[in-house]
Amino acid sequence: MHPLTSCLPYYLAADLLQHPDYDPVARPQRFEVVVLFADISGFTPMSESLARTGKKGTEELTNLLNQYFGAMIELIRAYGGTVAKFGGDALTVLFPCVGPATSRLEAARRTLTCALAMQQQMTAYQSIITSAGTFALAMKAGLSIGQVFSASVGHSNYRLEYIVAGSVL
Repeated sequence: MHPLTSCLPYYLAADLLQHPDYDPVARPQRFEVVVLFADISGFTPMSESLARTGKKGTEELTNLLNQYFGAMIELIRAYGGTVAKFGGDALTVLFPCVGPATSRLEAARRTLTCALAMQQQMTAYQSIITSAGTFALAMKAGLSIGQVFSASVGHSNYRLEYIVAGSVL
């Protein structure tokens, strides 16, 4: 697996690997996706309580988040999705409707099945024992379908950021 695939959506990484001489800045794409929004409920009280315990609490919170995101990203990849954005404890995930084998219905089916698998995975977080107390986390999910615009912006020698925009978001 190429290092690009760990920090970019797979379809963008594949495009960059296929065209290594192209400048990655402003290579716009428009495509249809099913979007999965996933947000943790119960996270704020846990993070605030752990923050009050100092460095140990911060490290504990970091480990919990890494464990959570690792498990969720594994599921997302297994169902053909890619994380477009992290926002605190929330994920915005894209399931592209590309190619003849991936109809809107098929992409929606994979997205919904992934969301349900993520919900099932949350049973591991129903009772988290920490140094600041015991907390229960749950996941809320929402789905949407439509077209997105994506591009890499910035400067290829200094900093690039991948953006996704559209009313579906």
